[in-house]
Amino acid sequence: MAEPLSSVKMHNGNIMCLYKSDKKSEMYFNGNAYTDILNFIWFDFVQGANIVFDLGANYGQFVLNPISKDTATKIEAAYCFEPNPKLANALNESLKKSELEQLVKVVPLGVSNDAGKFDFFINLYSSGGSSLDSDQAFNPLDGIYQLKTEVQTIRLDDFANKEKLSVKGKSVALKIDVEGSDFLALEGALPLLADAEEFLLIMETGKSSAEAFEKRFRDNDALSFFSQHHLYVTYQNQMIKVKDFYDYFSHFKNTRGSIDIVVCTRPLDSNHYLNLAKSAKESMGLST
Repeated sequence: MAEPLSSVKMHNGNIMCLYKSDKKSEMYFNGNAYTDILNFIWFDFVQGANIVFDLGANYGQFVLNPISKDTATKIEAAYCFEPNPKLANALNESLKKSELEQLVKVVPLGVSNDAGKFDFFINLYSSGGSSLDSDQAFNPLDGIYQLKTEVQTIRLDDFANKEKLSVKGKSVALKIDVEGSDFLALEGALPLLADAEEFLLIMETGKSSAEAFEKRFRDNDALSFFSQHHLYVTYQNQMIKVKDFYDYFSHFKNTRGSIDIVVCTRPLDSNHYLNLAKSAKESMGLST
């Protein structure tokens, strides 16, 4: 028997559908999900964006929070890539209840640097802990994994071509949080970002995937993508402007976890967004 969905009404009238058995759903029921600095950066940019790509959409926070049927005046299309069938089902229900199903499309595929398949391990305790690495998807409650699932992948630029979607002259918002294949997904997105008039990229990155990307492209123009645009790293309640890929990578010596990066065509006011995040955390009684 399929697990029933619960729902929460959001600030903009949207309805987010969730599975209560999923530990990650707690952050949406209590509102803690919206205190991170990336939330504010993304929200501002999406208000003026034409095309939105959410790679690794999960429950759809980065679409349902900034986009509603009454405010999506400039958005021409939005795509949520979510290969976990259970989460894709929840997101489709959210879009229907929020009257966004005609504007926002759920794509049940993974995104990488090539079309193919890979094994994906779903954490039974919290969907946010799912990973390409079975050790990272360990279930602390009962010591098992869900049966691994095989996920079909596509390059983002190939997807756009199949959809006959052009980003030339457009404002593009791209979020990448794909459980360990972050830079692989970015490879297929770079041609689209090069064609856009302006863009914002936010991406969760890990040290090992960044190292692999550097090895593949150290003699290629791909690394210059980071130095040619405004680049920021965010971690441990900080937002720091850095000059290039190697400057970004040096920050892994300061943290054992992931580092979020922001790449954009126009500069951002770090203090403004840090203050927004600090105020949001304080209002929720969270440490800053």
